Amino acid sequence: MKTYIAEIAGKDSIAAVHKIMRERGPATIIPTVVYTGTEYGDFSSYTRSIDYLTKCGQVYGVSVEETVVLHNELLWNYICAKYSNLLFREYGIYTPCVMCHLFTHLLRIPLYLERKCEGIITGERYSHKGKLKANQQQDTISLFRSLFSRHGIALIQPFIDTEDTLIVDEEIKDYSHISTINDVKCILSGNMSGVSLEEPGNLAKLRKYLDSFVSPVGEYLLQCYTKRLEIQYEELDQVIRRCLHE
Repeated sequence: MKTYIAEIAGKDSIAAVHKIMRERGPATIIPTVVYTGTEYGDFSSYTRSIDYLTKCGQVYGVSVEETVVLHNELLWNYICAKYSNLLFREYGIYTPCVMCHLFTHLLRIPLYLERKCEGIITGERYSHKGKLKANQQQDTISLFRSLFSRHGIALIQPFIDTEDTLIVDEEIKDYSHISTINDVKCILSGNMSGVSLEEPGNLAKLRKYLDSFVSPVGEYLLQCYTKRLEIQYEELDQVIRRCLHE
């Protein structure tokens, strides 16, 4: 029987897991919650979502295991916050969301390898009713897919091309707590307000950031995780500083 890791976050991720359960039938799902240290709100919404998926699993012949909670505050600081001033100086645009999104995928790799999983189910969407997010923009997701696939790790994103949120809502329309499913928030939400990715100049800055920073740093970390090596933070610091020409 195939085993999948499930991203447990907001509505999109729960709908994505439900869709895979409904379409692929008997399997094992491992729910995972990644904490970054920037969350606030009603954390019991995660429990309600997992309970809902567990009940759905009984219908579709899917076994939902105990939830695995993951965190690494030091790594999050290194790749999402510590170099923010230098990153803005280098690229003229900065958001912690891109590397934070990569961070959540990275932390699931040891479990993925240990359980010989088929893929990581996530709720990314290129567009949210026309709104573009830097961490889910097409170039960003394409880079993530490329990085992970090179190391034999599959990201399963069933709603990636879905722009209409009503389609996501329809997938989990029987979820009685759907109105509270997004109750966990991030204190850094909205950090790119006023910066439109539809403007060619901003998109070019994002692409440069992806190519010359996110890609090499992500590759270094993927090698550490897939080879089951401890992250050497002095070495990570050197990788980052080379990217920033420091």
